Amino acid sequence: MSGFEASTAYVEPLSRVFKAVSAVSKEGQLVLDESGIKIQISDSSHAFAAFIFIPPEIFALYACYGHHEVKIDISKLALCLKMYVDWSPLNRRTKRSAESQCVFQYKEFGQFELRFSQDSMSSVCVLTVFADPELDADVAFDADDVVLHAIMPGSVFENLLREFAALEAAELTVRSSNAPRRLHFTAPSDLAATEITLREDPKLLTALNVQEPAGFTYNFKTVCKAREAAKLASQVSMRVDSQGVLSTQLIYEFDEQKVFVEFRFLPVENTS
Repeated sequence: MSGFEASTAYVEPLSRVFKAVSAVSKEGQLVLDESGIKIQISDSSHAFAAFIFIPPEIFALYACYGHHEVKIDISKLALCLKMYVDWSPLNRRTKRSAESQCVFQYKEFGQFELRFSQDSMSSVCVLTVFADPELDADVAFDADDVVLHAIMPGSVFENLLREFAALEAAELTVRSSNAPRRLHFTAPSDLAATEITLREDPKLLTALNVQEPAGFTYNFKTVCKAREAAKLASQVSMRVDSQGVLSTQLIYEFDEQKVFVEFRFLPVENTS
């Protein structure tokens, strides 16, 4: 037996997550297996990669036979979900309802189906997918060699990016210090040179772990790819490994369930 089928009532929040990520790239590599649904995105520069992970717990039913990897149009997937949310008065009022369900189905025939049902109404969206996607999300992050780990609300991270975007910053430097323990963001531009410093605070920086002081610089336009998705995140887990690879894991909470979106960025130089 092969194939995949899963059903969920979290249609509206999932549509927002997919829409935010589709702003970065329309196409992604869809991976289906027993551990959950994963979508990987990379660009031709190989300086950036993004990953969506939806655990089985989000779904009322989750059945996957075998391992499947196909290329899918994320923007069309987001559009199908959004169309259903707009069509369904119930989904506009609530984020989740037992009477409203979306079934994801893949049978290895080049088609990924979304079946929507609510009361006596139902509809089907069929997306064409392609095998052997040739997408290589090759920005490696060493989780065993982390020099900096910070956790902050998603709104704080998005505000930082918005502030520096207004200054038309070209680069963003992330720097940590231990005495005192602080997290510094610096973005020089033709308009101004601005530094924002955060210390542990329940509303701004809920956790900060500095293994060793370090600083790395990133292309700001590339880091801004995470901005749209950050608007929806309840919190952001930011980690930097010893090679300067920046991992920003955005966490979305639906009732007691969570969906994860991770962005990884390569540094342009080591500034420690």
